[in-house]
Amino acid sequence: MIRSREFIGADVYSTKGEKIGAVDDVILNFSSGFVLGFKINKGKVFNKHCCISVKNMVSFTSKMIVNYVPYKGSFIRFNSIKNMDVINYDGTILGMVEEIMFDEKTFKIKGIIVSRGFFANLVSGKKIILEGNYMLGKKNLFCFSNDKNLSFVRVFHSISMEDDKNEKNI
Repeated sequence: MIRSREFIGADVYSTKGEKIGAVDDVILNFSSGFVLGFKINKGKVFNKHCCISVKNMVSFTSKMIVNYVPYKGSFIRFNSIKNMDVINYDGTILGMVEEIMFDEKTFKIKGIIVSRGFFANLVSGKKIILEGNYMLGKKNLFCFSNDKNLSFVRVFHSISMEDDKNEKNI
């Protein structure tokens, strides 16, 4: 799985080698549950944007190479739902939408990462709402699941420079 933040800011080039711009946002279709493409900031004087479908993406490493065919259609920008409150069936606010996770091959949305604030995240971790357990509203994201098994804890790792016995030198 991959997160949307791994695409944000990536340089976008056409198959002819011309720089188009940089990825500014991820475009979604919540009805089908797929990432449709990416909003590209062309970086011109008047800050023009275009959208590229994932079907036109040739490759992605640190740069994205695409067949430059602007996407036309209806979609939701991830930035429009980022920081939206997530509520459950009894109206309790579970947190805010922080990130979206999707499959890097099929671009199927797999889950939404919910942040509950800096200290709550530090103490008990973030929540992940899996696909099919949420519905997008005008002002909130509604969570159907009341599963307590979706709690994750942040584990701190050693930051010393010593080699661990399980690490391999490359």
